[in-house]
Amino acid sequence: MDGLTIQKVITDYLKYFAELALKRLQVHEKLIHDMHFKEFVSEKFIDEDIKAVCYCLVCPTDRQAFMKDCFIKAGIIEESEAERRLLFSTRAVATAHCQLSLKRNVTKIQSDYNYLVCDVDDVSIGIAKIQAASTESLSSVTAISDNLTLGSINLETKFEDYLMENMAKLNLNLSAIAQFVDAFSKHYKFNMDFPEYVVILQNDANGNRIKFTYEELNKIVFREFIDSITEYILNATKTHGQYNLFLSGKYGADAYLFENLRDKYEGEIDYCISFDESSLNTISFGAVSLILNTYVSQTSCLYGEQASTSENVLEGPTKDTNGNGVYDFIVGIDFGTSSSKCSYVQLKDKDRNPMPTRIIQTIKEDWTRGGFFQLKKTLTLLMYYINYKTKYWGEGATLQTNQHKDLNFLEILRLYLCPAFLEFFNGENFDLEEMMIRRGLADIETPKKGSKNEVFVVQAIADYLKLFKKHVVEYIITKEMNEKFNVFTREKLLKKYKIRYVITVPALWNASARNFMVQAAIEATIIKKDEIDQLLIISEPEAAVLYCEKRFPDYFKNWEGDINDTNFIICDAGETIVDSVTFNLTVQGKKEQVICQIGDAVGDSCGSKYLDVRFKDYICEFYRSCGVNLDNESVSLDDIMRDFVTNYKPNFMPDRNCDSYDIDLPGKGIINFRGNYKYRTANGDTTLRIKSQDIKEKIFSPIVARVISLINDQLRQAEKGGRTIDAILMVGGFSRSRYLQQQIKGYFKGWCRVIIPLEGVTAISHSAVSYALNPRMITKKTAGQSLGLLVLAPLEKDLANSHKRNVKDPDGEENLKKDRLEYFVTRGEELENVRPRVYKKDVYVVYPNTAAIEIFSCDSEENANSRYLTMHHTKILEAKIIMPSMVGIDGKLIHFTVSLQIDHFGVSVIIECQDQLINAEVQKITRNEKSSLKIYAQA
Repeated sequence: MDGLTIQKVITDYLKYFAELALKRLQVHEKLIHDMHFKEFVSEKFIDEDIKAVCYCLVCPTDRQAFMKDCFIKAGIIEESEAERRLLFSTRAVATAHCQLSLKRNVTKIQSDYNYLVCDVDDVSIGIAKIQAASTESLSSVTAISDNLTLGSINLETKFEDYLMENMAKLNLNLSAIAQFVDAFSKHYKFNMDFPEYVVILQNDANGNRIKFTYEELNKIVFREFIDSITEYILNATKTHGQYNLFLSGKYGADAYLFENLRDKYEGEIDYCISFDESSLNTISFGAVSLILNTYVSQTSCLYGEQASTSENVLEGPTKDTNGNGVYDFIVGIDFGTSSSKCSYVQLKDKDRNPMPTRIIQTIKEDWTRGGFFQLKKTLTLLMYYINYKTKYWGEGATLQTNQHKDLNFLEILRLYLCPAFLEFFNGENFDLEEMMIRRGLADIETPKKGSKNEVFVVQAIADYLKLFKKHVVEYIITKEMNEKFNVFTREKLLKKYKIRYVITVPALWNASARNFMVQAAIEATIIKKDEIDQLLIISEPEAAVLYCEKRFPDYFKNWEGDINDTNFIICDAGETIVDSVTFNLTVQGKKEQVICQIGDAVGDSCGSKYLDVRFKDYICEFYRSCGVNLDNESVSLDDIMRDFVTNYKPNFMPDRNCDSYDIDLPGKGIINFRGNYKYRTANGDTTLRIKSQDIKEKIFSPIVARVISLINDQLRQAEKGGRTIDAILMVGGFSRSRYLQQQIKGYFKGWCRVIIPLEGVTAISHSAVSYALNPRMITKKTAGQSLGLLVLAPLEKDLANSHKRNVKDPDGEENLKKDRLEYFVTRGEELENVRPRVYKKDVYVVYPNTAAIEIFSCDSEENANSRYLTMHHTKILEAKIIMPSMVGIDGKLIHFTVSLQIDHFGVSVIIECQDQLINAEVQKITRNEKSSLKIYAQA
């Protein structure tokens, strides 16, 4: 075509690609919900605000000038803006930045080590050098070289040249050669373990078969190619020193290349454990990371008299200490894995006057389809149409499963937020990714682009909570305010009354899972994003303590001596998760009882739901022994399971007077049952008669043993701390199991008293409301992890390897140490109040370079005692401070205060500049994902 050039093709492609990318940004989930991107993704963005975008293009070095011209001709940038808005990177450099951005326990990158990244792609081969520091911001990446003559595409060229040279000998024509080259391109990944294996088998020009083995291809193309690569890498190591090595790219993950490198240059190159088969995602991710790290970063330092000071500040009480003055109701939600419960309290009457008495009530009826077996709860189930619009929820969903096989049925939603509890479910070996795909779920936050058959986990939970909330609000406003909901009044009534919500979560949920729960609450319209204080979160064991607190005199009325300084274990045995936590009760004065958590909470996926799993496995095994494949037969176990859950599970006791239990089999039972010494049938083979001992040993005992193990863990913690345990309180739905009660009482007889409250099933949602009425009731907890700020600081000389960490202070003296952690709170430390507690540290940075403020956590007791950053510390937050350009203050120490706040949402950080000279400017440009100055970290 006349006038068509390579430059025109690429220019036109870039024009349309950039426009499409910007349009995709406008609808990206993570942007449209972020307050800082509201203006960025507005409708006028594409036309008027395009200059807000900068680009990083990944391409070989000698193509960068050409690509710059293409960007300018495409109208994406103007020539005068190119230096500011267009950056370039090689594939190796982008891959290096991507590796630095990943968790260190994945990449194995260690501080003060050097690494080479060798990217062997189809177009080129390139090498970059990583000088690793403690964090990504402080590390540096340097491009060493890239070469267009060594890309794996040259393998095809080399093979094609061989075929052309031997065209007559092999009886080939151009069409046959093209077919051979195409076949060859599919066999890049090469294995010389079987050299005689035929890799390519094609016809020559006359239709005769010609074959090439691995050994022949190795001689023709691969050996020379691999020798060139290994020589290229070796030359880099000779020039830049002996390094650990990352291999990446289309060919970089090839095992044959690795083996040749290892064999040929053994002892000269150290190999990194992690191999990275680069994808487009890896490269583009690394390119963005490169732009974010274009500024020279520095670590803040403790300097002068500030070196050893830190300030812990407790927020003072306000006039309205519980913050409930503006609300009409408080609603407590026990969002469970299998079922959910709800309690509420009315704070104001119909005339908006404060209620003289506050009575907490639990919703016991009017759930969808009449409630779940009248146990004051509804099932945590959700059913979607194919296009993921909600259809049924609760019991309504489970009743429709058989009638609507084409709909998507979602359960166990909350477990996806903390997969550590999911060892198996419904008898399956647990694989999170596989299970989520099978159930139509994308990842926790974001579905795959363009997918209409997936929903992300947070959105699924939000959809359930939205329906749950709608039902609850209509119930309590109708009942307590005598209002009538209909199509015309619903929206008005929902705005008229203000409700505070409390959601309970498992004790072992980390801050990340809690933050996702908050995000789901926002998506469900339970709270607005700017009214986060309307929502409280409390762990389920803490809620159980609050329920039991007022009943302690009854529980301990026969106590020998004073109940002051009583240690007791709360075992919250739910349907899926069992939590075990120890608390201490003290009495101050005559009446005031103070409760604090002591020790660490432990949990396991050993709730009553797993009895159902083991029972179903037993039934399935019985059918298999009879030659019946349930997958191929129309045999439904729904009635059997419902009978087990309703009648057998809560009341099972291995009694001598009842040595067996009869289970009615579905349909006509088992036809032609020939008998099996393991099983017995009755009533014409329509009833399975299970030995009581079998139910005990195969269904109940393994699960009960895990519950006992959790309680034993608390006893061991208490013994280690020199404490004695006085009582065990059992709450949660599983606590109603007669067999579990018997085993717990028998096992711990003589050690401590076992108490089982009558209303243990609804205790959690009831006490969630109690917590909102008086959030300061539990006054102490212990930190489950250490949280520290990375700084430069004077350090004692006797610490191991401290001499290797010497750096110069701002005065030029070598008396500071790097990679030092200044802890805000250490693991096991007592936290004096569950209301937000703020820890402050003053640090200094040298003007004008970017400062990296980084917070690390550590769950290990041993490594948390280290004053240095180790591989066992996890970065939970990184904020960058880009200081404005001002004349005359270079080298000045700028004073910052880093405040870490611990509250029921997790950890947040506030960074404030104390120098009035640049304070305003710094506050304007400090940025992080969620807020400019207050940052919620996923601790």
